[in-house]
Amino acid sequence: MNPAPGESAKTVGRELIQDALVGKNPELSIKFHEESKSVAGWKQLSLVGEVLDMGILSDLKNRLNGLVESGTDLRYIGGMKVMLTFCSTVGARKFLNDRRMDHELIFKELAIWEGQDVPFDRISWVQVHGVPIQLWEGNTFDRIGQLLSKVVEFSSTSNKTGNLSFDEIDILVSNPLRISTSMNLEWGGKSYLVRLEESIRCWDPGFLTMPESSTNFFSGSFFGRGGRGSPATVCTRASESAGQPSNSGGSPQVM
Repeated sequence: MNPAPGESAKTVGRELIQDALVGKNPELSIKFHEESKSVAGWKQLSLVGEVLDMGILSDLKNRLNGLVESGTDLRYIGGMKVMLTFCSTVGARKFLNDRRMDHELIFKELAIWEGQDVPFDRISWVQVHGVPIQLWEGNTFDRIGQLLSKVVEFSSTSNKTGNLSFDEIDILVSNPLRISTSMNLEWGGKSYLVRLEESIRCWDPGFLTMPESSTNFFSGSFFGRGGRGSPATVCTRASESAGQPSNSGGSPQVM
């Protein structure tokens, strides 16, 4: 799918994602009249931040160690977003406004949480089937991912890869529905049909799954499938999980 004249790749990507979602326009709904009381106490005490990349997200507790006050809770919201809940509003604002912190080296955005909506994001692992051998390289899969959305981890496939039946692209999406679609790759006067199918995975970030007794919560952990690092919680394909999620939910990490 190529952009038409006047269209950007980003616009085409949004349309492609919308067409690819499974279970659009649900008929069921629940109406709420008040917010959860259990999280009301987090207002003004918390900062919501979006980190720059997956490497930082993996190593976040180490990077924040010594920069935040003792007793600060670190929670994962989804996508590249986290919440830091301090013991006081003074601590939260001090961290936010202290120019010595070099926030820009860790966070793309950082703001006090006052109860405002936080845009939904999640990391999606999409299997790509049908790429011909002649086009088999990481750049091919990266281009497919960039057409869909923002790629958060580029393909590591190469001519040393043993399984050429599929590869996966790791992208950031803003819809909770599963991706399932197809597209054509044009090469050598031929059109190759490629299937894109999201892997169903349940996982926690490293800082939620490492034991409290660990001296390094992120040592050796990384958010990828097997072969591109060791995920803190095993990310299983739908056929392997048999409907049994591995996500325990974890607990907030106390700094």
